[in-house]
Amino acid sequence: MATESTQILCTDCDFKHVIDHRPVSLVYNFPDKQRWTTGRKFGWCYHCDGIHDMEPEVRAQDVQPRIDYLKATMGTFSYKLGAFLGRMSGERPKEPGQLRDLELQLKLAKERRSAVRCLACGKEGALPLWDDKNGQLHHSCGGQFYSEAMEQRGPAPIFDREFIYLDLEGNRVERPDTKA
Repeated sequence: MATESTQILCTDCDFKHVIDHRPVSLVYNFPDKQRWTTGRKFGWCYHCDGIHDMEPEVRAQDVQPRIDYLKATMGTFSYKLGAFLGRMSGERPKEPGQLRDLELQLKLAKERRSAVRCLACGKEGALPLWDDKNGQLHHSCGGQFYSEAMEQRGPAPIFDREFIYLDLEGNRVERPDTKA
């Protein structure tokens, strides 16, 4: 898959970092053999002192309202009628899969005890570059990070999707046996 790159700079110093938007999937493995697959975020790791891939933060207070809304929607007559008619035409409703995905997110949020981890060093203490609630992350010099699109020079690099297998606490684990 061809990817684009983004340059991250700091407003107060000469810090520069290039992020390659390569395809990465995180696969969380639950003790009961269930799996939840999601994407990664980019963040600042204070242990590595740099920008790396990191886990997304999953919070129960963000997930539970989405579950409640989806369950309420799936319980309406109009949804049930639409799902029935869709099945008659060969379509599968997508909401049950979305609900299962959200329920696994909630399970992760409730059972996890550690903070999100940097995927490069595996240590806690990574913060997202951009936080929807708090704005931009500040660099250690006091400046703020900002991004600039990079002009493509030559062919874009091609990456295969990388799968990173994690336990509930965000520690890397071996790929589980898929024959179970």
